[in-house]
Parts: sequence; C-alpha cells; structure tokens
Amino acid sequence: MGRGLIGLTGVALLLLGFFLGRSQGPTPIEFPAADQARSSVEMERAVEEALLAPQAFPRARRLIRLFEGLSPENVEGAARAVTSRAARWDPVDLQLFLTAWVHLDPLAAVLEVQSWPVQSRREIGMNTLIREWAASGRKLEAVNFVQTLQDPQLYNLAVGPLVRGWALSGDVDGALDVARRLWDAEERRDVVDGFVRGVLHVSGPAETLEIAKQVAPRTGGDFEKRIARVTLNLVAREDPAAAARTYSEFVAEGPAEWLDGMLEGIAALWR
Repeated sequence: MGRGLIGLTGVALLLLGFFLGRSQGPTPIEFPAADQARSSVEMERAVEEALLAPQAFPRARRLIRLFEGLSPENVEGAARAVTSRAARWDPVDLQLFLTAWVHLDPLAAVLEVQSWPVQSRREIGMNTLIREWAASGRKLEAVNFVQTLQDPQLYNLAVGPLVRGWALSGDVDGALDVARRLWDAEERRDVVDGFVRGVLHVSGPAETLEIAKQVAPRTGGDFEKRIARVTLNLVAREDPAAAARTYSEFVAEGPAEWLDGMLEGIAALWR
C-alpha cells in the first residue's frame, strides 16, 4: 500500500479519532504503585519460574497473578523472561503478557513487538496489542500509532485488529465508520471481519444481525454486502435459526446473487 494512500486514510481516521476518542472508555486497569511491586529482577525470576510450569492452566493462573503486579519499573524484567523463551514459547503465555502490558504502557509494548525478529511472534503481538489498545478505550492513541507505521506489512497487520478493538470498546457506530473509511480506501476484508467479530462479542447475535440489516446490503455496495455475509456466517455458528430468519428477510424481495452459497452454510450449521 502506498504511503500517499495511508496518509489520506490517516487524515480521515485522525479526525474521526479526535472526536470519538474523547468519549469515556472502559475503566482503566489498576496496577500497584512502584514501591509495592516486585523489582525488575524479582519479576523476571518469578515469570521465568512460572513459565516452567508444564501444564497450561496452572501456568496461566500464575502468570496472571504476576502480571497484575506489573509496574513501569519491573515490566522490562517480565519482558525479558517472556521473550527469552523463543525456542519453546506458547502463544497464550505471550498474549497474557501483552494484554497486561498494553494497559500499562501501550506505546512501549508495540515498539518492543516491532523489534522482534520472529515473524510469527511479531504478528501475534501486533494483532493482540492493537486490538487491546483500542478496546481499552484509548482509541485515539491506537489510531494515531497505526497511522505512523511506515512498514506496509505492519500496517496491514494492524488495521483489522484496530477496528475489532474499536467495536470491543463499545463504540459500535465509531467502529463501523472506521471500517467503512478503510474499506473505501482499499476494500480491506479484514476490517469488516474485525468489525463483525467485535460487535458479536459485545452485543450478541441479535444486535449484530440488526446492524447487518440497518446497513442496507440490498441497496448498498460491496461493503454493505460484505457486512451482511460475514454476519450471517458468524451468527449462524451461534444461532443458526436467527441467521436463517435474517437470510429470509434479505431475499424476501427476490434472489440476491451476493448471497450465493450462504443458505447451504446456514442450513448445515442448523442441522
């Protein structure tokens, strides 16, 4: 993607983020004061010990307790412990750490992840951090950071999670507007998928289907039709009867070629 196009998209998103990002988001996560937290060395040793637990669930319980005690003074110790296990890392361990770090210092977290040489870890890290950054209510910060990315690959990794996180923050209308702007710039399917998944998580199947109907797919363009198809596909996995009813509404006025293949998928899930 050309930097000129990124810039144009950035202007729209920055303006949008200025107005929508000022709204109150979820309650911030509370971390202990520096004098009540482990030192960096203590945190590193404790995390290293926890990571040696062979069973995933007990390991996750220990890590969560430790990461609740992160502070600006000890987070680097935790980061060293997590990243030093590159040859035997578990993506769940990595995600637990990053979702805690992003609430403490999102900018430091994403800058660290960008420097990781292993592509798979970098992709998981960027996806997790951008989504959680936006979901935390700090949408303006997340948008502004994404627009500074000079690497097209990192930018491509970030925009879908950005929209999903925006929806997870509870600002569904804002997330829909961001997804539409990004789609208009380059028809990115991942921003639609991210939007629908985020809405489904916070609002449930019924509300997600209502939004799909409100965007008027029959009279709309490819963006609206993509919203409808993704919604039917995802909702059918949880409530196939509701998805089938909405499908019937979409075709009530006659066949719709853009829904080809959807009925068979819904019926298979219903069966």
